[in-house]
Amino acid sequence: MNLLEAVQSLGELERSALSSIRIERDAGGYRARFDFALKLPRTESPELPKGVELRGFSRWPEQEILLDWRTPALDQIKALDTSGICGRLDWFEPRPDAWTIKTHAGSDQERRAWLFTLQAQ
Repeated sequence: MNLLEAVQSLGELERSALSSIRIERDAGGYRARFDFALKLPRTESPELPKGVELRGFSRWPEQEILLDWRTPALDQIKALDTSGICGRLDWFEPRPDAWTIKTHAGSDQERRAWLFTLQAQ
């Protein structure tokens, strides 16, 4: 399974909350770890401005998927970016054979708009 197929295999709710992906070379190929956005408790608070509320804290468990080693990881990342299903991606390589990818990161506005849609769910 390549990275794009792995993201497409997520449920719609999980895919919409996908916040970042970490990819590392593993003995069997590439291992991708999917991180999902947090949701905070929904409460009214006198310390917050009127109309601002927090949601209940929940977190999806991190998911780990083994990716096809025959396609270079960077090519798989670019294919996911081109697909647009996670918005524009921002990625960097903190060390050789490891990548960190942030979803919905084409601009600060895109990231904020994505976070806003999560709050509406």
